[in-house]
Amino acid sequence: TLESIRYAATVQKNRLPRPAHWAHRLKDLAVLWAPKDIIGGDIWWLGQNSSEDVSNIALIDCTGHGVPGAMTALLVSHALEKAAVHKPGLSPKEAVLAVQEILEQSFAGADQFNVIDNGCDMVAIQIDRSQNTLKCCLAGLRVVLWNPKSNSLEIIDSSCGGLTSDAKSLNHLTVTERSYETGSRLLLYTDGLTDQVGSAVKRSFGHKRLYQLFLDNATQPVAQILETIEAALNHWQGHQERRDDVTVLCIAL
Repeated sequence: TLESIRYAATVQKNRLPRPAHWAHRLKDLAVLWAPKDIIGGDIWWLGQNSSEDVSNIALIDCTGHGVPGAMTALLVSHALEKAAVHKPGLSPKEAVLAVQEILEQSFAGADQFNVIDNGCDMVAIQIDRSQNTLKCCLAGLRVVLWNPKSNSLEIIDSSCGGLTSDAKSLNHLTVTERSYETGSRLLLYTDGLTDQVGSAVKRSFGHKRLYQLFLDNATQPVAQILETIEAALNHWQGHQERRDDVTVLCIAL
């Protein structure tokens, strides 16, 4: 069984975007992808676009971890790829709708008899480097934007929970657009990071601690920012068991 899971982990990792897919589209990008149980329910996706100035990025945290989370993540990844093939200029909201549709098709009947709603938290973003704009659609995940001119953070929060097989989960989606300064940094993350309980102090890592780390290191290259966050998380966790999958994306704008 373990051998099969390790093979599945290779398949899942190969589904993630590779550097060649974003090197010519984004100024810089660093990723921390750390499943709790070899495979997991966290995935991130990068869609192709007709313009090299426009990039579509999504981060998704599927219900559960391990094999169940990974199977849902595979469904979601396939839905995004299929939607992008049919419409290369997929908007963030259209990406979210495509994910909810596959959840409804796959789990609507099963969730009637299940105490757990099969679903995911998600954020989809379209970055337009020619206009210096971000278009965001949020369903349960946050976006943190660092402004180099004011050296300040803007937290773009979601006004609703995650997506489920119930179309009502689409109610009150946060759809917003922001302008950004050249040199800004964008941080996306799943709650496996902020919910991790510490070893020395029995409380979660938390959002405020993450934001302060980001702010203190925002002028550094994005890879170094993530190295600092990962080191802080590992120190905080200590001998405590990892509670969930952890994924963090840091993007130079």
